[in-house]
Amino acid sequence: MAWAREQQDKGGLAGAVVMEVHGKDVATHGFGVVRPGLDAKPGADTQFQIGSVTKVFTFMLLAEMAAQDKVDGSTTIGSLQPEWKLRNPEVAKITLDALATHSSGLSRLPANLAPADPQDPYADYDNAALRAGMETTRAGQPLGHFYAYSNFGAGLLGWLLGEVDGKGYRKALEDRVIEPLGLRHTAFAPGENAAIAISGGKPVPIWHMDALSGAGALWSSGGDLARLLQVFLGTIRSPLHQDLQRDLDIVVEEADGFSLSRVWHVGRAGGAPVYWHNGATAGFHSFVGFRPDEKRGIVVLVSGDADPTAVGLAALGVKSVAPKARVIDRGVAGQYALDTVGLGIFERDGLLMAQLAGQPALRLHPLDGDWYALSEADAGLHVVRKSGRVRAVELAQNGKTQVFARTGDVAKTTLRREITLEPEVLQAYVGKYSFAPQVVLTVKLERGQLQAQLTGQSFLPLFASERDRFFYKVVDAELVFERDAQKRVVAVVLHQGGAVQRAVREQAGETP
Repeated sequence: MAWAREQQDKGGLAGAVVMEVHGKDVATHGFGVVRPGLDAKPGADTQFQIGSVTKVFTFMLLAEMAAQDKVDGSTTIGSLQPEWKLRNPEVAKITLDALATHSSGLSRLPANLAPADPQDPYADYDNAALRAGMETTRAGQPLGHFYAYSNFGAGLLGWLLGEVDGKGYRKALEDRVIEPLGLRHTAFAPGENAAIAISGGKPVPIWHMDALSGAGALWSSGGDLARLLQVFLGTIRSPLHQDLQRDLDIVVEEADGFSLSRVWHVGRAGGAPVYWHNGATAGFHSFVGFRPDEKRGIVVLVSGDADPTAVGLAALGVKSVAPKARVIDRGVAGQYALDTVGLGIFERDGLLMAQLAGQPALRLHPLDGDWYALSEADAGLHVVRKSGRVRAVELAQNGKTQVFARTGDVAKTTLRREITLEPEVLQAYVGKYSFAPQVVLTVKLERGQLQAQLTGQSFLPLFASERDRFFYKVVDAELVFERDAQKRVVAVVLHQGGAVQRAVREQAGETP
């Protein structure tokens, strides 16, 4: 397919395999090489680490064990692990179905995930860490129940199912799903024919997973995943106990522009449902999807940085849909501060976002009682009002509560005087600036507009108030660029809510 060739030419992938499923027929297309130094193209049996596509198998394991009366979707965490000392009693009431549909209220990652090796972030998160993470999760804040994609929840689900099975998650999945389906190249470790992880054009370490294996530990091949799609399309008879049609029934109507079945994300092509999932680990990207009305599907596995999600959905006829608009309280938007630490709350694309100085912007999910939950972090915000006006917000995180007093209205940033700088002047600021090993500010110039992106958030436009000084309009913050004796831009300083943070330039950039 043209996308894979284009990405290969750009260096976005070292190797890839694309499987096109049409009923009983499967076409295999290989691109690049299995690993640098070899001329062999990836084929139907080449293994790739599939990341979050593992969740499809984890959710199928839940459906299979429920069909065999080993568990029920309404089974709760508390009933399975009564010895856990959960600081938030509502966590004990979370059901297995809620974990499978990303509606448990758990954060995307556990708060106590602190990898010894950032290049292998899940490797040392073991059973003890999982229990400790669960016992303290959402302490001092409401739990909430809303759609928010959660590796923590999916990993926990796999672990719990392994405990019920008695042999652990990996053995349970192998015995109950992988082997019955005849998936010979799907495993928890790479085989001899596996592609290697490539990022930035260079080999990188692969990820390993322990207690959170259910969130993304599997390796698989294009041939195995094409076979999985054929099982769901009905062209290969299913040997499983579960009702595959139930696996396709919508159980969550609104999931950030998509819907959810108990196994798949669901998009729409015209009026027809399209079932899909994607995944990524260090050096690998994956996409699987199918539409029953046309008896066809597609698998794209990549060794490299190119994400095939958009092209995979487009190949199945899915067009992007904006999330359903929600009523938000714009009165909460503003600038807040605790000592020298600034916190901005602002609206973006119809959503409320919160951003600590120097940190990525995170989405706020409204709960009852003037509470908001963050899905990306194990934290909640409580709005404090006096005489009907917002005076402060209380940040509940790690069992502690910190009060940020309201210091200003975000809208005041639009009153700053904006000047125009020529594109050749703006080009001097393009590059990457490192606040910390995991927090990088990327500045780019696109169609004459300077934009900045902190790790984990979207690009936001910057507006010049003078040479080397820029401001945001969505949050009360400024970026001041520093130059060396040769007048080269070498650093940037973020001013937000009284906080001042400096980032050194890593490299010069190029205009996209």
